[in-house]
Amino acid sequence: MSRLMSRFRFELVALTLFSLATHFVGYLDYPPGIGGDSARLAIHALDFLRRGVWPFYVYHLEAPTPLIIFLQAPLFAAFGFNRVMLRGVAVFASALASPAVYVACRELFPEQTFASRAGLMAAIGLALSPFFQVFAHNGTEHLLLPVMELITVAWLWRGLRKGRWTEFALAGLVLGLSQYSYIVARGFAVHWRVGASSPSSPTAVCFCVGAGWYRWR
Repeated sequence: MSRLMSRFRFELVALTLFSLATHFVGYLDYPPGIGGDSARLAIHALDFLRRGVWPFYVYHLEAPTPLIIFLQAPLFAAFGFNRVMLRGVAVFASALASPAVYVACRELFPEQTFASRAGLMAAIGLALSPFFQVFAHNGTEHLLLPVMELITVAWLWRGLRKGRWTEFALAGLVLGLSQYSYIVARGFAVHWRVGASSPSSPTAVCFCVGAGWYRWR
């Protein structure tokens, strides 16, 4: 068991470093891709730092998403308002999705070697994915959600397997924080509640679509 844990830690650290390296190369290689959304987030961070305007969270499509603003604000305060800091949080979160999917797969299939190897291949694929690297250049909040969802899945399945409330509490904490990352996170929470008996249940999808239509019609 100790040998397996050591191997898992080695693979996790190696994947994290590999993903950070590929995203750093992509950061230097791909065009900036900064648009109005990233500028809007910078303005919210500026208001928070200089005017004391705290971003708030309401159930509306155009509401600010405070999590990335609170993550960007100390970087802006320490290193100034520049494109590197504006995109840094999104690039770093995108890179962490690779080791996160590996951990989630290991928790989902702890006794199946082939399935855990599939998680390793998925992690490498995410690290090399041009889509993730290019999209991270926008510097927007969308890239926070994948890693938070994967961490939630990992903690939840670990709690179900070990029967400890600590893991359930951590899964709930990350799930709650994800609601402040991007508006689509609402669908993730509803999916687990409505489709609890079958995670792939189409009922959850229909519920989310119907609720979204009713809210914004």
